[in-house]
Amino acid sequence: MPTTEVCGAVEGAVRAFALPAPFPTASATPHDLVRPHETAVYRFYDVVGDLLYVGVSWNPFKRWATHRHRAQWFVQARRVLVDVYPSERDALRVEREWIRNAKPTWNVRSRTG
Repeated sequence: MPTTEVCGAVEGAVRAFALPAPFPTASATPHDLVRPHETAVYRFYDVVGDLLYVGVSWNPFKRWATHRHRAQWFVQARRVLVDVYPSERDALRVEREWIRNAKPTWNVRSRTG
């Protein structure tokens, strides 16, 4: 598993961390990073630091397995930043704000919502 870098959490987050590629698989999930009843907002960046995709999940490592197999952008991802929130409601609000304000390349359907 890649080395986890602890980051400064954004407002409202209970913790934050970053991971470089290659990203862990669902079977290698570090369960202490996103605990039960918490929800993560994750942001994938490419090699030059452009924001590719913003997502939300209670188990981001399992969700990334889906991205790995289905998302065209995943092969470009070189770093992921993750902010962990105490509730799904908080995480969904933050995800919407990130998508609306940062306009990630691959979040086309959610930019206006």
